[in-house]
Amino acid sequence: MAQELMQKNGGLAGLKGKLDGAGLGDAIGSWIGTGENQEVDANQLAGALGQDQIQGLADKAGLDVGKLLPMLSTLLPQIIDKITPDGDEAGADAKLADKDSLQGTLDGLLKGGLGNLLG
Repeated sequence: MAQELMQKNGGLAGLKGKLDGAGLGDAIGSWIGTGENQEVDANQLAGALGQDQIQGLADKAGLDVGKLLPMLSTLLPQIIDKITPDGDEAGADAKLADKDSLQGTLDGLLKGGLGNLLG
């Protein structure tokens, strides 16, 4: 899901531009930066990404949009944070494209407590 979202939006730079254009620039900047990640409201994220894209992700994941959005608003900041260590955006898209690297990131997030969110 994260891979597809990034690819459909032109990688990290494209997603960053899209979120910035929707008023979420400070939030994604915090995810990339080395400080604490700002939370993002699920509805703001949906507005930034567009209903068609959100519905497509929900359909592909076999989830209701109402369940997908809270997961996405929680996981996306964590994934972006993990693929941009020390605030370094270089190589972030390659890390997302590398299934082993991405799986390791997701496994780490799930072990870190996000597994409860997914049920």
